[in-house]
Amino acid sequence: MKLLRLAFVFLTLFSTACASAQTDGYESLFNGKDLTGWSYLPTTEAQKKGRAGWKKADPNAPAWPIVETKVNFDGKLKSDDGRFVAQDSILVVTVPPESRKVQMLYSDAVVKGDFELRLEFRAANNADSGVFIRGHQLQCRDYPNTGPYKDLKKFKPNDWNELIVVVSGETARCTCNGEVLEEKFKVPAEGPIGVEGDRGKMEYRNIRIKRSSENLLKPTNEVDAWTFEQFEKGKGSISADGESIVFDVTHAGGANWHVQTYQTGLDLEDGAEYKVSFEIKADNDDAMVGVQASINEDDWHSIGFYKEIYPANKFETYEFTFWASDVVRNKNRIGFVIGAQAAKITVRNFSLVRVSQ
Repeated sequence: MKLLRLAFVFLTLFSTACASAQTDGYESLFNGKDLTGWSYLPTTEAQKKGRAGWKKADPNAPAWPIVETKVNFDGKLKSDDGRFVAQDSILVVTVPPESRKVQMLYSDAVVKGDFELRLEFRAANNADSGVFIRGHQLQCRDYPNTGPYKDLKKFKPNDWNELIVVVSGETARCTCNGEVLEEKFKVPAEGPIGVEGDRGKMEYRNIRIKRSSENLLKPTNEVDAWTFEQFEKGKGSISADGESIVFDVTHAGGANWHVQTYQTGLDLEDGAEYKVSFEIKADNDDAMVGVQASINEDDWHSIGFYKEIYPANKFETYEFTFWASDVVRNKNRIGFVIGAQAAKITVRNFSLVRVSQ
């Protein structure tokens, strides 16, 4: 019985440790079971131009099909043409019947801000593939045979290798098993993560990203960053004061929503956790402020966050977390509902950061 208890404790600790190692702030982009969250995306104009130039320079260039509309593979074990397959926790890029064919599979998540991408890959002899970092391709291949990084000392042929990409701004540092591939690899400001199929069999696993705590809001003291709304009898104004923004409600409208102010156009994700924080003060002790996140179009519904606070006459810090739900792409907003009482409300250091998926 004692041995059974010890075994149970060991297994519990082992499972907990594994779970911790697998999450640890990272979001998994590939669930290991199917291709949920992955799609063929329409071929961009830049890709079409590159394709045309390649074929002009080399009439024997491999096939490169043009994708006209998005093709999503949620719940499917493989892409419709069988090129990409989910098998035994591995994303397999199969060998096409033509021997070579250029195709791209992208994650549905659009990645903005600083982040770290980690994955493992196994390349068959002479295999040619790539990893797209916000849409820009980093070659991922059987490096010793196909390059361009032929002098790697730690590369393991026909075995698993770790690729780490750390993105800061629009520059990425890329390493394979700790050896630098690219020190300052240029990437777009936003875009998806993807993998390419070209030649030979490639396998990917443990594809995950860790996002930085980037503030998703514009500077608090920029008047143009705010939408200031007045309804019915509610009246007020907005102005900057040093590092702060000042909302001066000169006439209460009889209902809190008669004066509102928001930062809009936010691209939030369903099911993701966010943290909102700010410092606030008011010159009226009775002033009630609603802090709210909602969509920025009719029917203006909440996306999972509303709190009522009573600011003091000196700055106090507030911090809340919430799980976003029922969002609309690029049409979300967060801000303050302030029309209940006449008051001068001052806010600084307004921040919204993503905490987890």
